[in-house]
Amino acid sequence: MMPRRRRSALVCALAACIAVGTTARVGAVPPLTGPLPTCSVPCISVGDASVLEGDSGTRNLVFPVTLSKPATSAVSVQYRIVNGSAIGSTKHISGIDFNSNGVIKTLSFPVLASGATVTSKSISVPVWGDTAIEPDETFRVLLSNPTGGARFSRPAAIGTIFDDDSSGAGTHIGVGDASLVEGNAGNRQLSFPISLSSSAASAVTLNYAITSTSAQWGAKATVPGADFGGKTSGTIKFPLGANGTPVLKRLPIPVWPDANSESDETITLTISGTLPPGVTITRASATGTIIDDDGTPTSEPVPNSMAALGDSMSRGFNACPTFGECVASNWSTGTDPAVDSQYSRILAVNPAISGHVFNDAVSGATESNLVGQATNAVNQGVDYITIEMGGNDACKQTEAQMTSVANYQSQFQAALNTIATGLPNARVFVASVPDIKQLWFVGKDNANARNVWSTFGICQSMVANPQSTAPADVDRRDRVQQRVIDYNTALATVCAQFTHCRFDNNLIFDTKFELSDVSSADYFHPSLSGQTELAIGTYGVGWNW
Repeated sequence: MMPRRRRSALVCALAACIAVGTTARVGAVPPLTGPLPTCSVPCISVGDASVLEGDSGTRNLVFPVTLSKPATSAVSVQYRIVNGSAIGSTKHISGIDFNSNGVIKTLSFPVLASGATVTSKSISVPVWGDTAIEPDETFRVLLSNPTGGARFSRPAAIGTIFDDDSSGAGTHIGVGDASLVEGNAGNRQLSFPISLSSSAASAVTLNYAITSTSAQWGAKATVPGADFGGKTSGTIKFPLGANGTPVLKRLPIPVWPDANSESDETITLTISGTLPPGVTITRASATGTIIDDDGTPTSEPVPNSMAALGDSMSRGFNACPTFGECVASNWSTGTDPAVDSQYSRILAVNPAISGHVFNDAVSGATESNLVGQATNAVNQGVDYITIEMGGNDACKQTEAQMTSVANYQSQFQAALNTIATGLPNARVFVASVPDIKQLWFVGKDNANARNVWSTFGICQSMVANPQSTAPADVDRRDRVQQRVIDYNTALATVCAQFTHCRFDNNLIFDTKFELSDVSSADYFHPSLSGQTELAIGTYGVGWNW
């Protein structure tokens, strides 16, 4: 937690600057990644990974990181591991699930003697085994700051740790899911981890079978329509050695790249076998997902200028280690390569936007201030505008102080009318108001969060009496959540009236952020990872430049 600031400054910043709820957690496969319409340049992607936890020692979760095609110069990308329900640290103590220090690291794709780069690398994260019965847990990998002219296709992935301690005594066998972005060229493989919870006292031989209803098998990449190859059945052996059997094997399945626009495809790996006494299969099948990256490009011109409208979330409040606004790290117009904002992604396509980006958001703003911000954007003559606003309208000291839905909608209508009149060709992206009930949910059992919320009067309409299960408090939280739902309905209704307006279809509202996505300084505003995931998610459902 950051050093406590004096009360007067913090009250001003937090009681008035409410916007954290838009912090988003990467969801299911594929996560909120913002795939590009085409990859005319080498595009970087990371795939999801999973593994059976085991009872002791470590097993590596291996995330495949790939280029869509070879580059002609060296490429690198930064990445960081972000806690979710699974928690990382460099020390294996109670409550710690995987080995990570959380710092930003660099992964490089070097140039080969042929003059092209390698196209496949990986990120390995050791998972610590234990015997505690607990739910399956997840954490995330976030990519940022690509170099060498590369861009992102899928910059976020989920790592899942499957628990194996609720199945009783003995050695348990499980197979993990895998995913991989298809790419246009190069060699790549879906790698299924097959793991034992502990070393068995006898050799173990498993039969496996690969089936699919959506992906087509082909012996070679040149077979028309083929998506994957390799053996579709066989055996996997865990031989007995001096220290027992191995605890992890991997089954690689070749994936054939192509440039065809198609849906994501899946294959299923199933294991079976006659097992020694004390050995059981607890997860017999897994899904391998081949993620397409060959979407159809749109005719929308890449903007030469942009502006962000909103509140403290679009000012990057508390996204830096220092307290206060951190405009460089906001999801929309930020310049911090670790966030890889919408502006940074557009800049990679159109350098002409450099120097023509404006942040008109104001910490503490409500929907009533949006017309003024829209007027600024009109005067700036921008081509593209992002809007996030509404957290402050719902987060008040009391329910009675919340902005009415009718006023909220009329204020938003007036703002879009201002933009459409002054900038009839400007594209507008509208982010949904977050589910602030999720903020309460992830923080209610954290003593530090409860203390900060109470001490500084943060969003009391939702988080007052955070651990209370009294009907009055439960009903109050539900009413505040419903108000946010109604705000989002208003955003969707008004945005649909304008040809150049695009609403995120409640993507931000529907995502479930973690406490690690929130600043530990105030347990309210998005952290650096929260801002990064906002950039990923909003870009993915926004304009397809």
